[in-house]
Amino acid sequence: MTYILSKDLAYEFTLSSKSIASELCDYFFDYFADVPTYYTNADVVVHSGYVELSSWTPISQATFDAGLVVAGKKKIGMIWVEDED
Repeated sequence: MTYILSKDLAYEFTLSSKSIASELCDYFFDYFADVPTYYTNADVVVHSGYVELSSWTPISQATFDAGLVVAGKKKIGMIWVEDED
């Protein structure tokens, strides 16, 4: 999730939000006290030192979109981003 909050999805440029992306992720995940289930539309490849989106199934009309849905026993949360080429 830090990746989609800190990168331009079209060109993978680092955005100015990188400095707070990890903090935002921690805040979001701390919202769920139980062990939630995670859903995403993206296939992610984790390399040593970086993450890469290899493919995704869009839910919007944007050229690129990616996100995460988190479902706990009492709460549901969603973070979604989109980008245009």
